[in-house]
Amino acid sequence: MTVDDELLEVFREEVGAQLDALSVILAQAPSRWDLDRAFHLAHNAKGAGRMVGAQAFAAVAHALEDVLGELRAGARATRSTVALARRGVALAHECFVRIGGEQSPDVEDYVERVGAALGRPPGVLEVVAEEPRDVAEEPRDVAEAPRAESTTVRISVDRLGVLMGLGAELMTGAERSDARRALAKRVTGDLGELRRQRPEVAREPRFVRALDGARTLLRELERDRTRSQQLSDRLQDGIRQLRMVRVDTLRFVLGRAIDAASMATGRSAMLEIDGGQTEIDRAILERLRDPLLHLVRNAVAHGLEPAEERRARGKAERGTIRLTARGEGAFVELEVGDDGRGVDVEAVRAKLVREGLASAEATAREPEQLFEALFRPGFSTVASVSELAGRGFGMDIVRTNLREVGGSVVLESEPGLGTRVRLRAPLTLLTTRVLMVSSGGQTFALPMIGVDLALFVSREDVRLVDGEEVVPVGDALVPLVPLAAVLGLDAVERGERRPAVVVVAGHHRRALWVDEVVGEREITIQARPWNLERVPCVASVALTESEEVVIVLDVDELATSVTRGASVATSREATAHQRRVLVVDDSITSRTLVKNILSSAGYEVATATDGEAALRLLRELEVDLVVSDVDMPKMTGIELTRAIRASPSLERLPVILVTSLGSEEDRQRGADAGADAYVVKGAFDQDELLTGVARLL
Repeated sequence: MTVDDELLEVFREEVGAQLDALSVILAQAPSRWDLDRAFHLAHNAKGAGRMVGAQAFAAVAHALEDVLGELRAGARATRSTVALARRGVALAHECFVRIGGEQSPDVEDYVERVGAALGRPPGVLEVVAEEPRDVAEEPRDVAEAPRAESTTVRISVDRLGVLMGLGAELMTGAERSDARRALAKRVTGDLGELRRQRPEVAREPRFVRALDGARTLLRELERDRTRSQQLSDRLQDGIRQLRMVRVDTLRFVLGRAIDAASMATGRSAMLEIDGGQTEIDRAILERLRDPLLHLVRNAVAHGLEPAEERRARGKAERGTIRLTARGEGAFVELEVGDDGRGVDVEAVRAKLVREGLASAEATAREPEQLFEALFRPGFSTVASVSELAGRGFGMDIVRTNLREVGGSVVLESEPGLGTRVRLRAPLTLLTTRVLMVSSGGQTFALPMIGVDLALFVSREDVRLVDGEEVVPVGDALVPLVPLAAVLGLDAVERGERRPAVVVVAGHHRRALWVDEVVGEREITIQARPWNLERVPCVASVALTESEEVVIVLDVDELATSVTRGASVATSREATAHQRRVLVVDDSITSRTLVKNILSSAGYEVATATDGEAALRLLRELEVDLVVSDVDMPKMTGIELTRAIRASPSLERLPVILVTSLGSEEDRQRGADAGADAYVVKGAFDQDELLTGVARLL
């Protein structure tokens, strides 16, 4: 099998599953579409299509991604956009099965229809018979091909995962046998003590047999335990080795992506790989492939200068993109770097200020905000949209994919010297090292990949800076917040001295006050249950040796989402006095997010799914403030606000509208209806929400 044959086989297996998943999502009612997942599936399918030279398929996937991106950004799902999305996945299926032959004439029409619907110039696509690049023109007849004696078998990663799970259960069973060994040891000790105290009993044959039997049982249990542990370790190590692949197996795919990006931009670049022999779990590498592909394409499109500019700077005309891999204990670190111009810091700062995402003073005082902004969905400094740049979702997808495997990403840049993006991920998805902590009466696991250190914090160590609790850690002041408050749990009464865990993600560091640091453990990660998929700060679950289910927290989300608004929750608790806020939103995700933010700040929160339900609750409950979505069934947020203002008993009730509609016209509609504040989801900042709530109360 040639390299391209193998790549095409991988493409068919991966993209076939992605298209099936897309079909399932889009077959549902539009209100139930998982737009984040659908968008990522289309994005990944598009990139995979380009890698195998399936240009028509990639064009359809790209157009479908555009449609889903608009919906994901908050556009209304009209009948025409829903039809475009469903037609896109159907046409993608058609192109998928036709790869290598004549493509459908409908492709160009679909791309142009999407461009017209989104108000963009129609795409130009030459629909031709497609073949993956470098595939032999004369395929060999399978019957004539010589049969080689096979010494290998292909096993799916999922089946290896099942075996690994069984090995972990074997280890758990061995650990549970400790109780039986302890019982046998206690019985043996009691019989020995009885023999010393009652010599006459010790001479009884039955007593002798009982003591000998207890000693034999103890020896057998200890030997079985040791043997079981050895077998479990060998089984898990063996399966883990079967799952491991070298990082440089991506050389061909990444090199091809760089070549394609170079042709599209007119720039020249080469790939270098350091540490390519580093091994990583195949499933992890699969998850990292799309982020790495985006990063190398991004390096060509954004990082490298044109040849004339590079010559003027004294650089080689051909740019270098370097992938560096190195193992660090139970983790692996991959770095994608280029020798280009670096991030245009002033362009990033200007856009942040222009869109109201940060003030010029804040970006000057906290420069890490500039690089963090590049990970915001929809954030881009490129003026025009192309296939390689300008949409602003690539870096968001990089961080999303890393979070899914419990990893993290950091971006660094030096003007004129280039940009480096470091991806840090566990070596394997199956087991990971965690720090067990307790908070709010529950036990949680924090992946060690994001734990900086644990320390004790006394009340006198805590300072208040700009209304925010911070604690000195080394030479820096780190924001401090109770973990229970972040998770919406009842906090245990604080003592004078309590443990805290400092977590890190990128340029963010947060100290989490906990009730107890239990200790480090190696745990087997289980799939996240469906009912926890939308819960903030939850990454997965794990099963301990005592068969207790423990929630594994998302350290990256803890570090980045616990922003100023959440970290001053404890100082606001004194002023909140259990004020009650009614949150109205038909989206369970948005409703839960806003509820958790407000609960963490000390407010009592009631919820409603639409305006009509909210009005019924307002007749029954005493509410101090309403936070409402705008677009909802039955009664919109605008209509709800008007109804509140028209009611003699509710007319003075403060109302905050939270919506994805950010135009000046939309803001004016909210103001005309009587809303007191307006928060845009696209630039959603929980500190802005909490500040608005505190101001109105």
